[in-house]
Amino acid sequence: MTKEATITPRHSLSAGAILVTAASVVFVVSGYVVNVWLGRLLGPADYGRFGIVIGVITILNVIQNTSVPQAVARTVAHAPQAAGSALRRGAELQVSISILMAGGVVLAAPLIGHVLGDAALTDVVRLAGISLAPYGVFALFLAFHNGTRNYVRQAVSSIAYAVTKAVAAVGLAHAFHLAGAVAGYALAALIGCVASWPAIRAAGVAVPYRQLVGLAVPIAAYAIASVALMSVDIFFVKAGVEDPRAAGYYAAGQSISRIPFYLMSGLAAVILPGVAAAMHRGQDAATRTASEAIRWSVVVVVPVIAVMAPTSDALIELLFSSEYRPGGTALAVLVPAIGALAISSILAGLLAGLGRAWPAAVMALTGVVVTLGACGVLVPLAGVEGAAMGTLAGSIVTLLGMATFLLRLMPGVAPLATIFRVTLVAVAVWLIAGLVDPAGLGLVALYAALGGGTVAVLVMTGDLPVPALRSLRMR
Repeated sequence: MTKEATITPRHSLSAGAILVTAASVVFVVSGYVVNVWLGRLLGPADYGRFGIVIGVITILNVIQNTSVPQAVARTVAHAPQAAGSALRRGAELQVSISILMAGGVVLAAPLIGHVLGDAALTDVVRLAGISLAPYGVFALFLAFHNGTRNYVRQAVSSIAYAVTKAVAAVGLAHAFHLAGAVAGYALAALIGCVASWPAIRAAGVAVPYRQLVGLAVPIAAYAIASVALMSVDIFFVKAGVEDPRAAGYYAAGQSISRIPFYLMSGLAAVILPGVAAAMHRGQDAATRTASEAIRWSVVVVVPVIAVMAPTSDALIELLFSSEYRPGGTALAVLVPAIGALAISSILAGLLAGLGRAWPAAVMALTGVVVTLGACGVLVPLAGVEGAAMGTLAGSIVTLLGMATFLLRLMPGVAPLATIFRVTLVAVAVWLIAGLVDPAGLGLVALYAALGGGTVAVLVMTGDLPVPALRSLRMR
């Protein structure tokens, strides 16, 4: 690193989206290696505990991923000459927050076990808290590389973390079972810190704490709400469904349903500093950037929902074995729910980049309230399916709220023609997938056929966003 990060063509937003999305694919694949392997190794009861522990840590990790790190990324993108100061101030804030979180997890572990009626959770929750401090530093370094548009370093560091997590979690689980799986996450965070460590020669222009905190608070509020939208449902299942295996079934469905969200994580990571930089070129440039980001999210997420939801039983059996098939009905509802949140994450990044992070946070918090209320009513009535329906309700409220606000802020930003055509293609894919009842390799063949057909149709209609990504270049 030099004192001032410069933006060159190789640091374009399009290149960043491609590189970080590729890293996200590795992250997703490694995540499913972990979940599928552990699901088979640990069995439904312990795998359910693993899902609960990771749910708790994920909520805190997302705060670490977004609040201070995203404030640093936006500051660095807006003022490269302040990169050194922003990183140092951010590190001081991030480490302090991470230590407080770790202490809170250790202290709250017995309470979590008591509330969920499972004393075996206490020790593994405490162990999971160890990963918070190194992961917080790792998240900050990734965001810094994002803000300076050093996407190669960001992608390589992310891949190093993902691969280490898969190897360590699975390897240690064979030796130490559930505790080993959780310890693997802490080891991966340490490796991620080493891989992503940046070099800054000088502090440059000073960045006050107040500036970072002012950006971080609304982003953190959104982050907490978005993770709660994806995670609170399993707590209702654990506490409200008598079958001890139910949480394991639901955790399996949860992990699969997050595929659309992870597919969007690359674009979501680069869109906040990207649209912030586009604002310097004027409202029209910002609107074009926002429109193409929305186009990309719709083209990717909607067809994925259409192929996964109607094949949920076969998919969960393929990945987790027939023992987890009872989670298929919940998965069918969770896929569109998490898909809606995936698109919402892009809208939230756009709003934050435009300096409107609070509306995104308010919409997501409203969705959480809806989810909590719906799960409270539906889980006693419908079990795991009720939890999934509660998440779907909250997700739809969140997406509609953000879309409405963004449309008022930027009239004409929605690529309506693309949304219409992609929806028609998705309906056709859903109907075809629902008529076929494949299993095993037959399901893989069906996905390949429907995926290839969808790509071909979208290329012919001009909606496949390869040109869209190119048009997002920031020179």
